[in-house]
Amino acid sequence: GDAQKWAKAHRADDALYARFRGFRPMGTCSMDTTPQEAARLYAELAYERGDLGRFLQLQVRIMGDQFERTAWSSYGEAAHETESGRLLATGIDVDQFLLGLLIARPGRDEGLGAWRFARSVREAGRQKTIAPELKRLAASSTSDPYTRLRATQASLFLGEAFVAPKPPKRQFDAEGRRDAGRALLELELHPVARAWLLSWLSKK
Repeated sequence: GDAQKWAKAHRADDALYARFRGFRPMGTCSMDTTPQEAARLYAELAYERGDLGRFLQLQVRIMGDQFERTAWSSYGEAAHETESGRLLATGIDVDQFLLGLLIARPGRDEGLGAWRFARSVREAGRQKTIAPELKRLAASSTSDPYTRLRATQASLFLGEAFVAPKPPKRQFDAEGRRDAGRALLELELHPVARAWLLSWLSKK
């Protein structure tokens, strides 16, 4: 809310907007939220100026926690919210946008890793509509193997895990994990995805 108010007050400042293009603060420890805060200000300024494409690019970086840091840890990652709920007020088709980020190709940057994708879906409150689509993609014989693998991963993470920000750490629901795993194993998964799922469940 504060970032949006700030952006409304500064949306006509062309020089400020130009300076943001080269401003890329590096985080120190994994708990440092400075990169996210700078990206949020830039994103809201872009939104107020009608630059939806740049806003969405920055939003994806925030959701994916895609910032340079001198140190990284899962503890820090868990503390960094995806802020995916911001998409709900943009007027875009949120489900299609998120699913588009899941479909990637080998050799290209992923829109979102499967774990952060699942977090983004959960924090935007889109589980009920996206979970069935993930299972459909995982079992689709017309989808490529890589997409089917990522859909399987995201489906498991969406069904079995949640993040407790206080304290900021990943916590796993063992029962939910088993249920999600059993449901996925009933699908016609790609052999690579099935092997990944069996390996993941055996280690957890």
